Parts: sequence; structure tokens; C-alpha cells
Amino acid sequence: MRNVLVNPSTISLIVPCLNEELNVPLLVERLLAMRIDQKKWEVILVDDGSTDNTVAVAERLIEEHSWLRLVRHPRNLGLGAAMRTGFLNSHGSIVCSMDSDCTFAPENLPALIALVEQGADVATGSPWHPESEGGTVNPFRKVLSQGCSVLYRLILRSDLHSYTSLFRAYRRDVLEQVDVRSNGFVAVAETLVYALRAGYTVKELPVRLDRRIYGASKIGVWASIKSHVRFLSRVGRAAWQPQQQY
Repeated sequence: MRNVLVNPSTISLIVPCLNEELNVPLLVERLLAMRIDQKKWEVILVDDGSTDNTVAVAERLIEEHSWLRLVRHPRNLGLGAAMRTGFLNSHGSIVCSMDSDCTFAPENLPALIALVEQGADVATGSPWHPESEGGTVNPFRKVLSQGCSVLYRLILRSDLHSYTSLFRAYRRDVLEQVDVRSNGFVAVAETLVYALRAGYTVKELPVRLDRRIYGASKIGVWASIKSHVRFLSRVGRAAWQPQQQY
């Protein structure tokens, strides 16, 4: 990740968006209800080639709220690419990421950030933690996410329970050191795995995972499964080779 002008007092929130014209206003409404310090936050909406009215909706909201920004991909590049674009355009010393559909409650962001402020390098929302409340997430998505996380946990011999949650907060230097190049959904797990392998401290925040209210998930299920299988095989082969990038 290239160097950018960092504001130590700023918290950045990266929100990848693909055809989320109904969910983006809901997210902004919930952030406003949290009474966030607008001088402290920047929320970066990364439009990943939407074909609906997401961009127009985002531009209208930006006119109303100075803490919102929009970065656009001319075509769909994938979640991993959207994450990198958001990171590269952020200025906060703590950088958060979350889904635009509020399947993870934005109201938990302060608790996530607090874990980083208290010493963690990465804080990740963990729906599969034993202390997490049961959410309303689609059962198939639950099986896919929970199953992948179990495999990562076993292969890495880690105490973490969730690996596929985009709901995270990072100390900025983690993102500057961890080189994730995947464009798809597997990039979420890769970022966490690389951070662990580099010796960074990761803390979990038990959270619930719910169904989205509007629209359909953008996860390509079989492509995602194949990507995780390929990455897991690389992780397994390199598990005992410190600092090796997979």
C-alpha cells in the first residue's frame, strides 16, 4: 500500500458498493443516528461498477454530508480490488471496513475501534465466536462462512473463530505491510491470514450476522468456494514456513 497523507485523529470507514442504491441510504442513516463525530470520521464509498442508481444516490448523500466521499471503478473489479481502492484513498490512522448492507450492525464500530485503541493491530467482527448472538443470516451463507473459518482455524492452529468477516478495524501500518492482491471475496480472509503470519495481534469482537434488508448478496458462491480452497491449500503447504506469502 502506497504512502498517503495520514491524519492521526481521523478514522476511515471503507464501504464497498455494488448495486446498493437502497442500502447506502440506510447505512448513512444509521451512522447519523450513532451521532458520530463528523470531524473525526471519513466514510469512503467505493462503487465497484454499479449498474443501478448507487452512484447517483451516493452523490446526493455526499452533497448533504461532508464526511462522505465516493471513489468509483469504471467496471466491476471485485471486493478485494474495492478494498484496496478504499485503503489507498483513506487518510485515517485506523481504517475500518464493512458491508454496505448492514448485515453487520454499524453500531458496533466504536467497540471494534476500541480494541485497536487498546492495543490490537486488527480487530475483526466475529459472528462465529462462542459469545456471539445468533443472527438471521441466510443458512447457506452461514454454512459457507462458518465452514471456511473452521478450516482456516484448523490449518493455522489459531484461536480465532471467524476469517471471512469484512467488518474490521486495522491499525494503518498493517495495511501498509500486508500485500493482498486477490480481487475477489477471498481477499477478506487473505488480509487476516497475512496479518497473523506477519505477527500482528488480532482481537475478535463477538457480533451477530443478519440478513440484508434490500437486494441480493453479490457473492459468487462457487467461485468463492474455489478461491478459498486454492488459498487454503497454499496456507496448508506454507503453514510451517514463517513469513512466507501464499
